[in-house]
Amino acid sequence: MRKTMQPEHVHSHAAMAQGRFKGFKTETERECRTADISEKAALTKAVKAWYTSEFEEDLWGQEDYGRVKAALRGIILEQEEINEFILFLKEHGAKDEDSDITMKSGLFLSALINQGNLKEYRLDIRGMNTPSGLGFMNEKHLTIFGDVGNECGYGNSAFIEVHGNASSISHAQTGGEAIVHGDGHDVGHIMVGGRLTVHGNCNSVGREMYSGRIDILGKVWTSYGLWPPARIGQRMIGGEIHIATYDRKRTYITPEGGLIYVGGRLVFDNGRCVGLRLRAEKWLQDIIEGRK
Repeated sequence: MRKTMQPEHVHSHAAMAQGRFKGFKTETERECRTADISEKAALTKAVKAWYTSEFEEDLWGQEDYGRVKAALRGIILEQEEINEFILFLKEHGAKDEDSDITMKSGLFLSALINQGNLKEYRLDIRGMNTPSGLGFMNEKHLTIFGDVGNECGYGNSAFIEVHGNASSISHAQTGGEAIVHGDGHDVGHIMVGGRLTVHGNCNSVGREMYSGRIDILGKVWTSYGLWPPARIGQRMIGGEIHIATYDRKRTYITPEGGLIYVGGRLVFDNGRCVGLRLRAEKWLQDIIEGRK
């Protein structure tokens, strides 16, 4: 039975990703080849597993990832076969925007990569409906061309580089490194180790972060209008967040610990404001420290 999601998770992964990227730069569409799987035994087994495996889309994907791994047990694909499987997903497996399908496609690719024989994989997902869960529990050197949806790099302990936008990335990352060359939405949620660098803009950075380092080279701002605001370090416990700049009128900075830098200057030290001087920010700090 499908699990009930909390209010902040009620929208489908695909719809959320589309809304979060509104106003951001888009990826370049490319002509797709046709998958040829008829004479490739391992690839044929992977396609069969796609159609026959159980999938329920649990909240964060852990249970479904376990089911996907079980369905793909013993199936090893080389890089070219991974490319063919992506073509299959573009043509047959993930054509609509149903959240089950977009998450399933990402988890299938994640499992195939993690159990593969290679140390490094390159995925060209341009032209595919934005997959969620790509790089789930990643253990490889993974380079992705195209936009990624929710839970990219969940539990990552190796290396992920995204040449595109990321709806959410480095959720519960335990180590290693993740790099996004486009924009992000919710990045570094419950991050417990490693490093994340986003070259573009973000909406939310380091929610409930425990450890590690996040660098945002663009601007933290909200793409939703007046509400909800952008957030930096919401309920952050530890780690470091380095921000180039942010929208000072529509951004909340509310850490409980850790270090937050803006433009190279320390502004929050262990939850206490030490470097913000604007009146609105002082008013917000008064609320944080219980003076209002």
